[in-house]
Amino acid sequence: MEQTTWNYSDPGISFAISYGRITIFKTTLKALNYPPYFRFLLDTDHKQFGIECCGYESDGSHQLLDVMTREHYDIKSMDLVRFI
Repeated sequence: MEQTTWNYSDPGISFAISYGRITIFKTTLKALNYPPYFRFLLDTDHKQFGIECCGYESDGSHQLLDVMTREHYDIKSMDLVRFI
């Protein structure tokens, strides 16, 4: 399988199938103004995947850390990664 390297200065999301990891680039979160909570959206008809800001009570919400020390934010979800 060919490995693709992404430039972290561009907004993006990547998936690591073997680890069940979703990586959200810091530039993507910056474009969303670092929301305290966010969730993933999936449109199977148009084959699109995205992130939206939401509240803590929203289904599927994830809390963003107050301080990001790396250029990306990782979430583990083997089921979601396999589904995608």
